Amino acid sequence: RSEQYNYISHCDVALNFSPNRSRNYVCEVANTKVFDYLGSGVPVVSEKGCQNNYMISNYNAGVVIDDVGTVDNYYSGILEIINKEYDHELIKTNFMNNENYVKRAEYIAKVLM
Repeated sequence: RSEQYNYISHCDVALNFSPNRSRNYVCEVANTKVFDYLGSGVPVVSEKGCQNNYMISNYNAGVVIDDVGTVDNYYSGILEIINKEYDHELIKTNFMNNENYVKRAEYIAKVLM
């Protein structure tokens, strides 16, 4: 594991911001920070418009704000995560078992066949 993951894994909460905040639509490109956060087992507060928010929902790994995030929205999301006491190891294990290069290659091969 890299030094980056070591630092991230000590966080209680990660924040994710949409690259299209002002336009308020879903970005076509995934924000790779979410991969780093979930791969480290850290729950995420993210705002609407991030292409890979589905991962936060699929792995029960945080809060997706149903709008462009405000300070109050993010504050509420942080409190929700802290009060829920997420299982960081479970987030990391589930994410790493399902979102890896082998799984992606299997999916691409299946689509191409």
